[in-house]
Amino acid sequence: MNFSMNLSIYPSVIPNEIRVDIENMQKRLGYHIKNINLLLQALTRQSAIRQGIHYASKSNNQRLQWVGSNMFHSGIVYKLYEKYANNSYISTDYLNKVAINITSNMALVAEIGKRIGLASCVFRGSDEEIITSEILAHTFLAILGSITLDDGGQKAVHDVIERHWKWFLDNPEESFKRRPSSFHTRMPPRSATMPSRQRIRSSDFPNHGTEVL
Repeated sequence: MNFSMNLSIYPSVIPNEIRVDIENMQKRLGYHIKNINLLLQALTRQSAIRQGIHYASKSNNQRLQWVGSNMFHSGIVYKLYEKYANNSYISTDYLNKVAINITSNMALVAEIGKRIGLASCVFRGSDEEIITSEILAHTFLAILGSITLDDGGQKAVHDVIERHWKWFLDNPEESFKRRPSSFHTRMPPRSATMPSRQRIRSSDFPNHGTEVL
């Protein structure tokens, strides 16, 4: 998919640097959310609303997280079925355990969120200065929810899952082995200070060594 950065689609109250970060995040994600309101809601934590961050959505991302969580599970099941439906050597019980392992591994969801640069895009209040793996995982699921309700629908969610969980879909046994630990990233909210870009290197998984600026 080709991406062209269009910063004019964002409300003028959103600082230009944040717009650039969001555009770059979507490029790494592999999907560009067309409904800007859904995108901004997916990035908005309740703490941002509570603090009155002026460029945050008026609605927090919890409902989108709920949608995304369900779509994540059904998407993993769909992709596993698609790959192994005709493989008589792999039982349905085994595939069910693989699906549970993958979808319950929120540290991996957070790791993927970190890798695409999601940490610098989360709208939050000053009481959430530290970006935890939980915050990143919940925000990533909200992004999946916004993709579901956007023009892309289920197919776009499946494509994102294939892109970022391909290693585990192609090597289901790895879901029983690789469980990254949680992490914390100290990054002041944009409303307080505009942080310099952080270099984060992901090396917990094969082919996951890309650098996020």
